[in-house]
Amino acid sequence: MKRTTPLTRHIGGKVREYRLKNGWTQTELAARMQVVGCDLSREIIARIESGFRQTSVFEIDKFVEVFGITYNDLFTQSHKQNAETGIAIFSCLCCAR
Repeated sequence: MKRTTPLTRHIGGKVREYRLKNGWTQTELAARMQVVGCDLSREIIARIESGFRQTSVFEIDKFVEVFGITYNDLFTQSHKQNAETGIAIFSCLCCAR
């Protein structure tokens, strides 16, 4: 199956970064998302993180709420690689062309 966005340009890398920063599993993040009214399973979180599923505006709103971050935090581009995940962080789709 083909990724919806290249690995170096998807918001899932940032979702994974903030999930790991909080010490949560994908299951724990899915449960927290469900508490705030966003019905995501562990499998969907995995697909978002790996770039095989796009994220809706509603889901982005809920990620910001659950992580307690700003939209800028979620979309800020960075050209470095996350040491824990090995994923290149470059999540701002509008700037990544």
